[in-house]
Amino acid sequence: MTEQAPPSPPTPPPAAPVGRSVDEIKRDPLVAAAVSRVENAIVGAKDFVGEITLFVDRDRIVEVARAFKDAGYNYLVDLCAVDYSKFPNHTALRFSVSYMLYSFQKNARVWSLPG
Repeated sequence: MTEQAPPSPPTPPPAAPVGRSVDEIKRDPLVAAAVSRVENAIVGAKDFVGEITLFVDRDRIVEVARAFKDAGYNYLVDLCAVDYSKFPNHTALRFSVSYMLYSFQKNARVWSLPG
């Protein structure tokens, strides 16, 4: 019986750019088309481990969701509530809703949270 070498680990994906500004994230090709239609409804953004999270004016969430649907994000992966009551020093509204949208065409996810 011959010994086989262990399989080599998979190659990790390229690291996402670190420290991108909100404006740089808004210009990212994955979200630029949708964001350009509702730019002033996006009140913040962050990029963490290659996934984009957009903070949206809660009164315009339907408009933003429609813009992303038109831009190819046609699958609602997750819809969940967040209870901030146990978050230290949290002073904004207690509850929030987060949306994870997915585009099969782009093979990409985007998180959206009311800001």
